[in-house]
Amino acid sequence: MPSPTVDLLLRSDLILTPSGLLDGYLAVADGHVVAVEPGPPSPTLVAGATEVLDLTGRLVTPGFVDVHTFFPGWLAEREGVPLEDAGPLLADPVRVREGFAAYQALLHSRGVTTVKEMAFDDGGGIPELLVALDAEDALSLRVHVMSQPVEAALDVSTGRRLDALLTGPRLRFSGFNVMTDGSLSDHEADLLDPYVDGAPGPEVDWDGIARAVLDADRAGFRVALHAQGDAAVRRSLDVLGRCRRDTSGRLLLRHALTDLEMTDPADVRRMAELGVVAEIYPQITSRRTRAQAAELLDATVGPARRDRFWRRRAMADAGVALACATDLPLLVPDVPASVDHACRGLFADGAGPLVEGGTLTPEELVHAWTSGGAWDLGAEAEIGALAAGRRADIAVLDANVLAPDGAAPRATGVVLTVAGGRIVHRA
Repeated sequence: MPSPTVDLLLRSDLILTPSGLLDGYLAVADGHVVAVEPGPPSPTLVAGATEVLDLTGRLVTPGFVDVHTFFPGWLAEREGVPLEDAGPLLADPVRVREGFAAYQALLHSRGVTTVKEMAFDDGGGIPELLVALDAEDALSLRVHVMSQPVEAALDVSTGRRLDALLTGPRLRFSGFNVMTDGSLSDHEADLLDPYVDGAPGPEVDWDGIARAVLDADRAGFRVALHAQGDAAVRRSLDVLGRCRRDTSGRLLLRHALTDLEMTDPADVRRMAELGVVAEIYPQITSRRTRAQAAELLDATVGPARRDRFWRRRAMADAGVALACATDLPLLVPDVPASVDHACRGLFADGAGPLVEGGTLTPEELVHAWTSGGAWDLGAEAEIGALAAGRRADIAVLDANVLAPDGAAPRATGVVLTVAGGRIVHRA
């Protein structure tokens, strides 16, 4: 039983706990969850609470975790500047600070409390900005920075510098993001079988990728390999299979594959056996209508390979850990919309899936947005679950997206976000 004095007391019949939905209350004190209990809170507890909110009928979940965001790209898009010309913008401390405040507010308005933020090479000053904001108590997001080598090869010394710089509960270094292939629409996805239109596909330096990944693994830094085609997924797993493993054959570090548009069934099993995390884009089908997606797939890989796309159901069934990403600004986090796309298989026009049997349940998807993201970042002891002792990162939706039919009202939104025990968004 918590102290009779708490900072925030939430009452709801839809509190998502590790054991399922609870009709009860959640108490927050000193930035942490101090109680999650069934039934109504006692009058003494209510009287001692600084703020009490009745959220009956609204879904209370852990704060959402987006494991692939990109602030410089979002800021450049917001300012109407091509990313390749954004140097002066990113060198302007006032505009960058103002931009990050808006970026943080946007993410909180979507219930996001933790991100894995991409930084090109040494970060271009963004890691230092985050440290300054944290020191000023102006950082409410938890940010795990991941370096993506662009101008130079993966440099372990960069990882060591960022690891020493980004410390504390709100800032961490999360290793390296390594690109392998590119998009299918540009014929840059690395495929096991040829493109049906005869396009040659990309030339990928797999030897160089292997050297970089193994260097990072030996230095104790995780990697996320960005792979779209089924050959890219397979060859990425070949590389990760050479990393350090425990006695059960699972990877010592939480290496991940990101994007995973196409996956061969045999490689889903390999992911599970190695313990590779799948960083999926649950809103990706919102980018095209069903007809547009069918036309693209049939013109590049052919109808017979449609069933290799978005194999999230097979991954969940195999025991692969799933985490959710948006590649913001490619997509803006929207958990209710992601239920439509990843659980109902809908495209931008509301049409149904191209292949049946590949979708997740709403509960699996929400867990991927919360506990799955926490696991991916190695933060499962701190965030990702509503339980006593965890940090009070909380999102509240105004409808129950866990309904058995997987359908949420189209207007479902985030009505409350709590980060570290503080309300950072209130609709």
